Amino acid sequence: MNAPHKCSATVLPDYHQPLEVRELEVPPVDDGGIIVKIDRATICGTDHHITLGALAPISKTPCILGHEMVGKIEAQGKGREVDVAGTPITTGDRLIWAYSYCGKCYYCAVAHEPTLCTNFTPYGYADSTIHPYVIGGFSQYNYILPGCHVVKVPDEVPSHWASSASCALRTIMHATDRVGGIRPSDTVVVQGSGPVGLYGVVVARAMGAKNVINFGAPDARLQVATAFGADQTCNIETTDNAQRAELIMQMTDGRGADVV
Repeated sequence: MNAPHKCSATVLPDYHQPLEVRELEVPPVDDGGIIVKIDRATICGTDHHITLGALAPISKTPCILGHEMVGKIEAQGKGREVDVAGTPITTGDRLIWAYSYCGKCYYCAVAHEPTLCTNFTPYGYADSTIHPYVIGGFSQYNYILPGCHVVKVPDEVPSHWASSASCALRTIMHATDRVGGIRPSDTVVVQGSGPVGLYGVVVARAMGAKNVINFGAPDARLQVATAFGADQTCNIETTDNAQRAELIMQMTDGRGADVV
């Protein structure tokens, strides 16, 4: 394998404690696994919540924070020749990925809710003293488990966009699927102007929504929402519920929003 046997990682030793740089083992790659060199990792609000212990007891310490990342393939185990879409992958290709789920428990096989998998391994809040150690974005190298779906990042997509999209865009795509999609006649209200909300504006516009309204704050975020395709924005810090409802009614001839 090309990856070193050890690497540096930024570790949260315990909740409410300062981060530490530690040297951790990079294990040999197993069948179906992949070793990547981290190219870019972005920070999610969840990372902050983890440091405060908000995800305990699901989260474990010491852990390597970071679940939004892009990695370049350094080594591949047998059986890992393509990504989840069937695109061939090889050394040097950039990948994004999420958590590892078993595909066999009730939530995976029956309920089709893999986020509730009873055997999943999370990235960004797993115990870094347990094999495979390097499963978090704030590290030089990462071990992609055999159960992780991976996506090859197209050459034209910068790593910083791909990294943030691996969490926020994935989240909003799932939400859009759950509401049944978006039609060209729809007025879509996106509540929030954080990363998920801003990607919600992008997705609604890309799916052809007639009107896209973004409620959020501060004004700087709303300016980004406009640049991303919002027809109208509304600052929640300077309006009340009645004013926001009136804005929606004015834009829809009194019909209201189709998707929120």
